Amino acid sequence: MAPSPRGRISVDLRGLRPALFELANARGVSPSDLVRTLLADALPQSDCPPASRISDSSSRPLVDRVRLSLRMSRDEARTLALAARASGVPLGAYVAGVTAGIPALTCASLRSEHLKALVASNSTMATLARNLARLTSLLSHGSVAEAAYYREMLDRVADEVRAHLAISSTTLADLRPRRLGTLEGHPTSDGT
Repeated sequence: MAPSPRGRISVDLRGLRPALFELANARGVSPSDLVRTLLADALPQSDCPPASRISDSSSRPLVDRVRLSLRMSRDEARTLALAARASGVPLGAYVAGVTAGIPALTCASLRSEHLKALVASNSTMATLARNLARLTSLLSHGSVAEAAYYREMLDRVADEVRAHLAISSTTLADLRPRRLGTLEGHPTSDGT
């Protein structure tokens, strides 16, 4: 059986863990990236890809993200996981978002209301775009009589665009943190 292109093994570091993490941190890579690079350098080159191809170029320095453990009952953990899943975000982002006071995460019905309103508004904008394209086509071909059908739509364009922008801005506002702190690199509520 051929090995998986992304194989995993567990190794007992026997006291080497602190040194591994210190060296990885000093190089600005994850411990996994450091181990892959060291192994690639130690193994015969014909049997493995170059270290440059093994290292994950998208990895971030360890200071960007930390692991957080929470102690809670099974029911609380299940409720938290279900709430994150219902919100459509990873568990860590959900906890950070609730902590940051993002209204769309703290009120489940608010999120679904926003999504329904935004979908309906986007549909209206898509119809408007198609109608404007059709109107432009008619006018460019000199079909003024047929273009008159779109007159009423033109009278409402500004109102429909304003309504869409109001819905969009409300939704975006309710997705922004209300408290100090950041969520996945987004600015804080004080603009920093």
